[in-house]
Amino acid sequence: MKKSNSLKITFIPTEFKGYFWDCDFFSLDLQKHRNFVLGRLLQYGGFQAMKWIRNHYNIQEVNQYLKMRGNKELDKRSYTFWKKCLKIEEIWRSN
Repeated sequence: MKKSNSLKITFIPTEFKGYFWDCDFFSLDLQKHRNFVLGRLLQYGGFQAMKWIRNHYNIQEVNQYLKMRGNKELDKRSYTFWKKCLKIEEIWRSN
């Protein structure tokens, strides 16, 4: 199920600021910088980042990132983990 863009929060919680040490965190835009944000959170984030990704990006967006960039930008372990997570539909269902 595709989430509505009009309901999405347009900022990243400050608890994830440490993952974006090399850029202006408060200038990040979830859609404009989607691949950058996904890359950092998929690579470095923990369970809270996983929940946040699930609530702010749909499965197609994450899948597209993994297909187009994942094997180049993520380490092998993270890439394999997220590819397997995409196969578990319950993770991507809304509460």
